[in-house]
Amino acid sequence: MKIGAHRARFCSNKCTGEYQSKSKSTFSCSLCTKKFEDLDCNRIHKNKYCSRICLDKAKELSKEERTIRVIERLKTNINVDENGCHIWIGAKNKKGYGLVSYYGSKLAHRLAYNLMVKVISKGMFACHTCHNPPCINIKHLYAGTAQDNSNDMKARRLKNIINK
Repeated sequence: MKIGAHRARFCSNKCTGEYQSKSKSTFSCSLCTKKFEDLDCNRIHKNKYCSRICLDKAKELSKEERTIRVIERLKTNINVDENGCHIWIGAKNKKGYGLVSYYGSKLAHRLAYNLMVKVISKGMFACHTCHNPPCINIKHLYAGTAQDNSNDMKARRLKNIINK
């Protein structure tokens, strides 16, 4: 292999470095929920499934079947804490919000609200009453504007200052 030839297989220097260091993470198959290890680069770009069999089955699923499966994942990939929050234990973004693969990467709490309560229109947010980013409990979520979310955050800060 030529020097630098390995770079063509990866999207970035970060992914190349992870491959060279053999950095693997554990993931859950999007179809059968079986745990498997893979390189982070592969997981991000293509390997959402533990095997070729699951990948082929997933391609055959209808939208209704995919929706049922993602709702099952939303209900099973949680830990319930003492406040009643349903803490997402799957992938999370840098801000701590859960991520789910469903026709692209989606925020878990927003997807839960969209599928189990009502569809949130563009420009609206799925806001947390519990102020806990990984929480996907639909009882802790409401549809609101950016202003509603900001007002809620300010009220919470004020309440914390008063209670000190």
